[in-house]
Amino acid sequence: MRVREEDKEKLERLRAMATLSSGRKISQERLLGALLDDALSHGESFLAESFGGSRPLSEKEFERVLSLVSDWGG
Repeated sequence: MRVREEDKEKLERLRAMATLSSGRKISQERLLGALLDDALSHGESFLAESFGGSRPLSEKEFERVLSLVSDWGG
């Protein structure tokens, strides 16, 4: 997965904030997992805020999209 340089910097700043807040070193993998979990738990509202969704997905459509996701590991 390619990540823009400015997004790498944002991720690193957020990781530093998480490390300071928790008092433990937080890995990029753990941080990214937490971000993804949070985005998925907010589903439609996350998509609308981030990408200006034009129409709401039904629960069935949302589940179908999730079923299409495979391992994106790099």
